[in-house]
This record gives sequence, structure tokens and C-alpha cells, in this order.
Amino acid sequence: MTEVKRTPNYTDEMVEQMVADYQENPTKDTVAVLARQFQKTTRSIVAKLVREGVYVAQPRTTKTGAPVV
Repeated sequence: MTEVKRTPNYTDEMVEQMVADYQENPTKDTVAVLARQFQKTTRSIVAKLVREGVYVAQPRTTKTGAPVV
């Protein structure tokens, strides 16, 4: 049986840049910029940041700005 070589979605350099950029400015806008820059979805970027242990979820609020109970 032949071995299948997997191609990673993110290079080490991409991950280092994502982590550095996100830690510098941890917002949804930063995630959106990274997604455009790397031609990935925002969910993919968030998933990678979660796996790296740096993503911090934004607090959820209602339409009036009150925290969700």
C-alpha cells in the first residue's frame, strides 16, 4: 500500500504570522483581514487560532448591548 503525503493547509510561517497578528490585536476585524490575506474562511482562521491556544471568543451581547444570560 502506498503512503499518502498530506499537504498542510497552513505553513509554519503562516501560523506564526497569524498568531502574532491576532495577539497584537485580538478582534473580529483582525480575523477578517487574516482570512482575506491567506484566502481562507474566517471559520478556518478561528479554528486554527483555537488550536494554537490564542483565540479569545468575543463576549455575546443582545441587540441592546446587554450580555446574553
